[in-house]
Amino acid sequence: MATVPGAIVAHVAPAATVALIAATTALATPAFPAVVAVAPATLPDADVIPGNGLVNTIEAAAAIIGPALGGLLLVLMAPAGVLLVDAALFVVGAGVLWTAARDGRAEVSVERIAHEPFLRALAVGMRTITTTPGVAVPLLLVLVVNVVLGGASIGLLLVADELLDAGDAGFGVLHAALGTGFVGIVVTNRLASMARPLVAIAIATLVGGVPFAFLATTNALWIAALLVAIASIGCAVTEIVALTVILRTLPRHVVARVFGITDSLLVGSYLAGSLLAPLLVAAVGLRGSLVVVGGVLPLVAVIAGIRWHRLDRVYV
Repeated sequence: MATVPGAIVAHVAPAATVALIAATTALATPAFPAVVAVAPATLPDADVIPGNGLVNTIEAAAAIIGPALGGLLLVLMAPAGVLLVDAALFVVGAGVLWTAARDGRAEVSVERIAHEPFLRALAVGMRTITTTPGVAVPLLLVLVVNVVLGGASIGLLLVADELLDAGDAGFGVLHAALGTGFVGIVVTNRLASMARPLVAIAIATLVGGVPFAFLATTNALWIAALLVAIASIGCAVTEIVALTVILRTLPRHVVARVFGITDSLLVGSYLAGSLLAPLLVAAVGLRGSLVVVGGVLPLVAVIAGIRWHRLDRVYV
């Protein structure tokens, strides 16, 4: 990440900058599944589920708060400066882990997982995901939410420029609003403990998408920011509750395999959303794209997910 600001300042080819960001993402992706896999080995049995639930909450909150801080910093400094701040956070995180490793707090027994052949672990993880509706349906909705967020990473820039005529400052405001989703954390534990959490996840998925569709109907920055904030809360609740439900459904011995695949899919779906957004805008226009990504896609996913559960006679 520290190389990206230099690439921007030096005006290197955009493809090279994208490659650097892709490399950073690829190198960082194993971190979250590793944390989830380590938790069962470090926590008492009674604390494994709430402990991993807390990990999911922190991870999702950080993913939401990060864009908010980035949006605020963009109002105060150049993009290269914001990326330097981001790189510094990586250093802080590495320092915390290094300290924990040196005093022995990070020592856990993961030999059985570590020595399992990669392809076998991958096959077990994929089979668990595709044959367990209690895992597959929440994961489907989380992936859709991440596609929406990935599209928003591009779409909000176009909304600020073309629909709101607010420029870079307007984009910073919208991006900051995108970081308010952490407010939804106050209800996630209760929703995850419901007798039918899929209902809560489905509703949160719609709340996370539909406000983006309504962006096509406004030209006021404060209304747009409010809509983005509501969508952000829905997206955060969807991810936290869905991942917590998935964790409660999984046998402990497959947690690392499934979450390794899950995290890769989450990153991939976000990337897919950001790549598809310009193509969709070119095909149906900005307003049409907002309706498709924010309204049609989440609704279709919710309907498909509920039907999947009913067909498998699984009630949540």
